[in-house]
Amino acid sequence: MGGFAGFLAVVVTLAAVHAATGVAVQVYSINAVPPAERVTAMAYQRSLLNVGFGLGAAISGLVLAVDTIAAYRGMVWFIAAVFGVTALFVRRLPRLPEVARPAEPMSRFAVLRDRPFMAVSLLSGLLTAHQTLYLTVLPLWILTHTDAPKTVIAGLVLLNTVLIVLLQVRASRGADTAPGAARASRRGALLIALFCLVVPISGVTRGALTLVVLVAAALLLIVAELVESAGTWGLTATLPPAAQRGAYVGAFRLGTQLQYLIAPAGLTALGVTTGGWGWFPTAAVFALVGLALVPVVAWAGRTPRLGAAAPEQTVTPVP
Repeated sequence: MGGFAGFLAVVVTLAAVHAATGVAVQVYSINAVPPAERVTAMAYQRSLLNVGFGLGAAISGLVLAVDTIAAYRGMVWFIAAVFGVTALFVRRLPRLPEVARPAEPMSRFAVLRDRPFMAVSLLSGLLTAHQTLYLTVLPLWILTHTDAPKTVIAGLVLLNTVLIVLLQVRASRGADTAPGAARASRRGALLIALFCLVVPISGVTRGALTLVVLVAAALLLIVAELVESAGTWGLTATLPPAAQRGAYVGAFRLGTQLQYLIAPAGLTALGVTTGGWGWFPTAAVFALVGLALVPVVAWAGRTPRLGAAAPEQTVTPVP
């Protein structure tokens, strides 16, 4: 099967696998690591993931330089082999003991009735739009509204990858409790808002000053990604009950999936097609989301989770 239909089948299959394995990896990581080390463990995973991104980009660059059908097919087979080897390592992971479950099983969709938790999912998911801003909206802004050379886009992507590898673990400190995670998410949201206020300046500057503004804006967004990611992991590790962790983690990721649906078109329309003024309401939206997330997490902490066998911890209000 070739053409668009074949391409669509591959994309849908990859998306389904990514969604399923993402939840499984996160739940296994949370269950396998002591509570105080869960966020740190996920930070190490994120750093190593970015090392993989860097290696993949380098290999992709070589394939693009060769630019032959054989090279592209060879890359596909190489990726398939890597997945096969990874599957062998996964099979060797130790089996974890079963978590005690309530006598009456809960529907997997019942978590959607947990309004405080779903509110946290929505707000936290919207903050993951920093990925869309960095990889989609910012490059389009650079190409259409600044005098910066196109090569600066590749440089900013490399800067992101390097800093995530070097700083993600350190930036995750303090996010291993629900209040700490909420504060980290709030800081990330406010940094995203600040990025939205700085980046339009590059549309009126020239030469080296444009590059300075773009690098400053990129650094703000990278730090926002570092702390917001830690906040997301902390909320995922602390709010779901152990007995229903799979259903809750899957539901938590719905906020991110919603972001994927609305952020690319919405943020591009606001940030790029308006000529620049759309960055200011965008900044206001992220600031409001961050400020709202703190009391909403406190609300979720005061509310018992559905299907929880017993309270796992006491969550104090976030100052």
